[in-house]
Amino acid sequence: MSLPPGAGPVPVSGISSDIDPELAKAASELNAWIKYLMDPNSNDGPRIYADRSPSATGETDSEFSKRVEPLDSDAQYQAESVLRDLAGDLGQFFRSAQAVAGVKESALEATYLKLTEGCFTYTDKNRKADTDGAGNGEPVTDVKYPELHPARMNWMQMRKSWYGKEDTGAHEYENDYIAYSVYTENLLYIVALNLARYRAIFKKAGEDIAKLMNALMERFGRKDVFDDGSSPATFDWKSIAVTGIVAAVGTVITGGAAAPVMMGLVATEVIGEAVKTTQDGRQKHLELGNADALADIARKYVSEARKIEDEVAQAITELYSQMRNELDDMREKRKYQAKPTDSATTMWVPHYKDYIEA
Repeated sequence: MSLPPGAGPVPVSGISSDIDPELAKAASELNAWIKYLMDPNSNDGPRIYADRSPSATGETDSEFSKRVEPLDSDAQYQAESVLRDLAGDLGQFFRSAQAVAGVKESALEATYLKLTEGCFTYTDKNRKADTDGAGNGEPVTDVKYPELHPARMNWMQMRKSWYGKEDTGAHEYENDYIAYSVYTENLLYIVALNLARYRAIFKKAGEDIAKLMNALMERFGRKDVFDDGSSPATFDWKSIAVTGIVAAVGTVITGGAAAPVMMGLVATEVIGEAVKTTQDGRQKHLELGNADALADIARKYVSEARKIEDEVAQAITELYSQMRNELDDMREKRKYQAKPTDSATTMWVPHYKDYIEA
């Protein structure tokens, strides 16, 4: 978006170009436009020519898209800002943007990577899944996430010389312990996915507010808004409510290789899935309307930005509940039979004595 003539971007507190580059750029340019419009005597841009004595003339104030020399030299009129009615709280142009800014992806990424580095379900080039110590074994694949750790096979090798119920008990214990561990790691993957959803909510909100800012600035910069009597086009984009991201699917580790996917890629994926699966109730339109006065368009911008901010608050609340439900569902799958001779199930960590002594 082009800046006002002779002006440079004016950074906005709380919106960092290092953390939110697109939003920071739009906000700093909008800030420059606001300062430009608030001081019409210093430029040739949009202004209101206010009648100094309206009671005597009966005329009303008029808005123009640029300086009009005859009116400038007429003592009856005074140039005022098109945003004069909003001058008492210019911070409202940026408050919603500040509310969704500041999510430091690198800090979230560090936590995300810890959550996705499982012992049984994850490996890297330095941690090969094998059965013979040479990297030639096959991982266990009949679980939700492949078992790449060789523990199951190593234990079987260790007890080859066992006989009797100890061998059977040990085998049952190993199966339950690894199942418990795999599902525990799956719980961490659920938390990791919701961390990516959290990032995606703020990312999408920032993108939408930046679009609104750019549209508002485009209206500020049009020279023909009022001069030819035509109605300016309505700015209208279809988007999704960020609440649609809450349940969007994403993959935190790949299938066969069980390698972690970077959180930024997962956040982009869940946004894309939300776009594909969103229902009418989750769709929205970003729009500024077709008002004549720039102040009215500015008010519409503030209102639309606040709606996005409210959506973020709702989405975070929904995300909290959604994650708890997903974790509860996975915990149910972690149930196993604690003792071979007992039909009771448990979700506690398996203890080998329960199997050997049964």
